[in-house]
Parts: sequence; C-alpha cells; structure tokens
Amino acid sequence: MDDNRDLDVVIDAGKTLMESGAEISRVEETMRHMAKVMEITEFDAYTVTGGIMSTGINKEGERVSRVANVPEIRTHLRKLEAVNDLSRKLEKEGNPGAEEIERRLAEIRKMPNVGFVITVLAYFFASGGFAYATGSTVIDSLASAVTGLILGILTYFIEKVIKTKFLVTIIGSVTVTLLANLFCYLGFGHMRGLIILGTFMVMVPGAVFVNSVREFSENNYATGISHLMSALLTSISMAVGVAAVSEVLPFSEQMAESFATSVESVPEMIFRVVMAGVGTIAFSFLYHAPKKYFPDLFILGAVSWLIYLLISGFLQMENLAILAAAGFVAVGSMILSVKRKCPMTVFLSTSIFPLIPGITLYRGIYFLLTGQHGAAYSFMKSSFMCAFMIAIAISFAKQLQSIYTARGKLFKPAHRDCK
Repeated sequence: MDDNRDLDVVIDAGKTLMESGAEISRVEETMRHMAKVMEITEFDAYTVTGGIMSTGINKEGERVSRVANVPEIRTHLRKLEAVNDLSRKLEKEGNPGAEEIERRLAEIRKMPNVGFVITVLAYFFASGGFAYATGSTVIDSLASAVTGLILGILTYFIEKVIKTKFLVTIIGSVTVTLLANLFCYLGFGHMRGLIILGTFMVMVPGAVFVNSVREFSENNYATGISHLMSALLTSISMAVGVAAVSEVLPFSEQMAESFATSVESVPEMIFRVVMAGVGTIAFSFLYHAPKKYFPDLFILGAVSWLIYLLISGFLQMENLAILAAAGFVAVGSMILSVKRKCPMTVFLSTSIFPLIPGITLYRGIYFLLTGQHGAAYSFMKSSFMCAFMIAIAISFAKQLQSIYTARGKLFKPAHRDCK
C-alpha cells in the first residue's frame, strides 16, 4: 500500500461530503475519523466553502499535505449517508487499504440523481403542498403546483446548459411570474402573489440562509459569509425576475398578497399539516434523501408545522412558534440519527424546510427593489429573526446531545458522525 495515498483517501471523503451538502463541522470531523483509521498522526484540516486543505504525518513519518477544490455543491443526502456508513464500517473492519477505500468512495460518487419524471413530480407536489400548508386556497395551490411542474421541467434542462446559478434563478422566476399572471388572467387562480410564493418555496435559499447563521454561531465566519452572499444573490435574482415581469406585462400587478397562518377549522388544520408533510417528502426527493426515511421525514415535517400553526395561531407569537417547531425538528432529528445510525443532517435539512425563512427573505429583497422600504424592513427583520430562532434550536439540541453523550445516556451516538 502506498502511504502517500492515505491522505488522498481522507480528503476525497471530505470532498464527497462537502459536494453533497454536509456542514463544515461534519466534513472536518469525518476527515479526522478517517485519518485515524488510516493511521495518520498530527492530522489537521481547514475547510471553507469551495475548498479543503489538510495535512498530517503518514506511517512512514513523512509530513504530507493535500488541497482539494470543491467548485459545486448539490445536496445529495444518499451520498452523505453512504460516506458516514463507510466511515462507521472502517472503524469496525479496520483499514482495508487506500485502494479499496478509494474504490468504495468512487462507487458513492457515482450514485445517480433522481430522474426527470421524479424531479418534475417533486416540483409539482412540493409547490402545491407547501402553498396550501402556508395558507393559500385550493385553486391557487393547484395553480402553484402546475407552475412548479413547468418550472421543474425548465430547470431540469437549462441547468445542463447554463452553469451560472443566478441566471438560472432569474429565468425560473421570470417563468413563474409569467405563468402566475397568465393563470390569473385566464381564471385559473385568483391571487397571483400567492401562486408565485407557493412555487418559490422550491427555489428560495432559506436552507443556505439558515446554514450561514449556523456557521457564524460555530465561528466559521468565512463559510458563513459565503452562504449569506449566496442566499442574498439568489433572493435578488428571484426579485429581479418578478419585478421585471411586473413592469413589462400589461395585465400584471405588483405582488402584495401574503400567506395567512390563521386556521378557521380543525379539518383545515389537519389538511394543512398533511400537505406540509407531503411537501416535505416531495422536497426530500430533490435532496436525494434515502426513501427508507420518508415516513420519519413526513412525521417531522407535519408535526413541526402543526406546532407552528398552534402557537402562531393561538398565542400570536411568531418567534416562539418558529423556535418550538424548529426545536422539535432538531431534537427529533438527533434522536432519529442515533436510532437509524445516520447523519442528523439527513432528517434536519429536509424536515425543517417548511420553517425556513426563504420566502420572507425574498419578499424583503423584492419590496426593497420596488421602493416599499417599510415592508422591506419588516420582512428582512422577520427573516433574520426566524433564522436565528432555527439556529438557536439546532444549537440547543446539539448541546443537549453533548450533555447526554458525556453521561452515556439516551443520545449516545452509535458513531461519531451521528451528531
């Protein structure tokens, strides 16, 4: 075995994780674990968005260093789980050699994305499900679903040609706005703003925005700034597309509608909660989550939305509603990660999606561009508060896990990466 390849294996594992959407702490922790398996001492790694740098001393006593470029990140939870599973197996089996581990990592990287049909159906059900869950009417939710389906078809093909993300976002937002206005003009839907917002649920950068706050809370400032800039650029691109169409289209109107979180009856609340679960499952397809976890994800997404509706509806306390719902998702994801022996990210990144403040952030940017500064300030403030509530809930769950792990209680991970 060539000891000089050992560090290549470690950094390849980290690169695969980062490309699949893992957070910085997970990438670095897994690399340290892999380095221990490969008997690399004095190992150290520095990870930022777009790159990994690592160094250590191999079994021959030589100081070796590696740098890896990570040009593109696309969330693929099956790959993330597979790397975690490989790391856990190596702990039990021992080191089978760099060549064998490289072969396994290559198989993980070859895992396919979801196909065309599944992608467009996921856009359809995610757009319609989240639209109704957040307060849209049945007809407007159906219009959002159809708009989302067309957006899914368009995105699937143009991403193969256009590699600049913000251009794809602008094209998508223009398409959504045109379709929403056309549907309302033809009588298929009533509130064009709600149709647009429902479809935008699959486009918003809420997860990136929340991750930026999480990285800031863990002192990863470079990565936090990178995520924040990405979220802002995506929101600006969406707002530009909507504003441009609203200015040019003769029968278009400026978007002013907002979702209603109040629920008038128990059956309506149940249906909204179920649709939040449906939207969560549909979005899980886009994130390539393992299908065996779909029942867990449905329950997490639906129950968290129920908690949010109850607290925001009866107590009229938005921040508390977000904190409580996000806390349920975070603690539930932590417990499931131990029970299912997989990364917490698999459950957290998908089931928390109904709560993330992407739509609010987008609306703040939109109203800022259209000169409505009072509304822009209100939505921007709300989006940042929501992001911080989610970050606090996740941090609290991790601290709770650390306490119980130290005492060898319920949350003791089956593997270091299950955290």
